[in-house]
Amino acid sequence: MVSCRVIPWLHLFIVALDYALRKAVNTNDGLTLRRRQSSRHPAVVLPDLDFADDICLFEDTIRAAQDFLHRVESATQEIGLFLNASKTMVMHINPPVDPQVLKARDGTVIEQVSDFKYLGSFSNTAYDVSHRIGLAWGASHSLRKVWKAPIQNATKIKVFRSSVESILLYGSDSWSLTKTLCKKLDGNYTRLLRTTLNVDWKSHTTNTQLYNGLPRITRVIRDRRLALAGHVMRHDEMAGRVLLWRPDDKRRRGRPSLTLKRVIEEDVGLQDGDLLSVMRDRAAWRNFIVSPEG
Repeated sequence: MVSCRVIPWLHLFIVALDYALRKAVNTNDGLTLRRRQSSRHPAVVLPDLDFADDICLFEDTIRAAQDFLHRVESATQEIGLFLNASKTMVMHINPPVDPQVLKARDGTVIEQVSDFKYLGSFSNTAYDVSHRIGLAWGASHSLRKVWKAPIQNATKIKVFRSSVESILLYGSDSWSLTKTLCKKLDGNYTRLLRTTLNVDWKSHTTNTQLYNGLPRITRVIRDRRLALAGHVMRHDEMAGRVLLWRPDDKRRRGRPSLTLKRVIEEDVGLQDGDLLSVMRDRAAWRNFIVSPEG
């Protein structure tokens, strides 16, 4: 039996950090998802996301974010934890032409970025797709001796799906995929399959023969996306509110960004109230996952 002395200490660390965050966060801190309508319908805010020591804070304004950050710093310092300003970043959503800077308590200016990685995924779908494709190809190249080995194709496919496809699909449940990105994913997945099975482009092997019953990777992503969305909406948690969130503020001019909500609506051909009621019905939602036409 293998024991690990690190796990109890990690648990204590998480408990201590959670205590500090609860002490630092006020009821009005966070990104406003729904404004206050009455005493019975208070504002809904998203203050933070936390996983171990990876913390993401949200605020409506840079001034509020500055105050929030300093309070979190003060609370964590009381338990011996200190902010690493060099690894801390700030990302503005619809920023002004000259956005204000964010500073740590010691005066260090926090780096401004247009995207960042959180728990292995980037917030920008296009960038994250390219990143995952690159990692999948890297995994495939590291297994080239396996692909060249005289073993059955069925075995190679099992290795491919567990060691390459799984890397490609990491975080894909929340991707807002355009038609261009779908073509990019399907194209790269086909080439990865050809590499795995040593099928040269000069051969007359069709994609139907190549896939041999395997689903298109974009179909796999669609099914995973709908399964996760339905699971989230059947639980009264913040994730469900964020999934179908529609900002109240005015957006910039130009074509609106493709949101996950719009992608799900296009997946099943439903909107707003109809979509919500079906998502909360496990059996009905499963039918949409099985049949794209509903």
